[in-house]
Amino acid sequence: MAIRVTGLDQAIKALSAKGTKAIVAIADELEQTAKDIEINAIQDAPSYVPQMPDLKLNINQRIRSEPTAFFQGEAIAWEIFVITNPDNRMDDFDGYMEFNTGLQAAQLLSRPGYTDEIRQLAMKYFKDGKGTLSGKPYFFPNVFRFTAGLKEKIEKAISDAIK
Repeated sequence: MAIRVTGLDQAIKALSAKGTKAIVAIADELEQTAKDIEINAIQDAPSYVPQMPDLKLNINQRIRSEPTAFFQGEAIAWEIFVITNPDNRMDDFDGYMEFNTGLQAAQLLSRPGYTDEIRQLAMKYFKDGKGTLSGKPYFFPNVFRFTAGLKEKIEKAISDAIK
């Protein structure tokens, strides 16, 4: 004996369409967040002074965002990064500019939002604690700014997409 449910095929198609719309909504929100971080980090990145000829390209010329994972053809994960200098010289300078050196680093890293993972990354650039280079954080402030409320933005995008 077979039981026949009227409209089941249409219901399955409708659910599938809503799922696809939800995936696209999530992907769009994540892409916009990644691009916002990239663009604002580029705008906030310091330019090098002419006295540093070893730096071939300014930081703002080397910031990129790229998708790293896909689901049903939609980018659902992004990486935002600074490409190393073409000759791999003075790459630590990018970290110094983000985290400051010595005297300023402790003050910067004590701010809310700086996790243990970020602090450990910053310690890779710690030498003797006496550095006086005045950095200009350009990356993590934008990460904090544009990921705040990301979960709520995604929930709203999904809700709007499947109405």
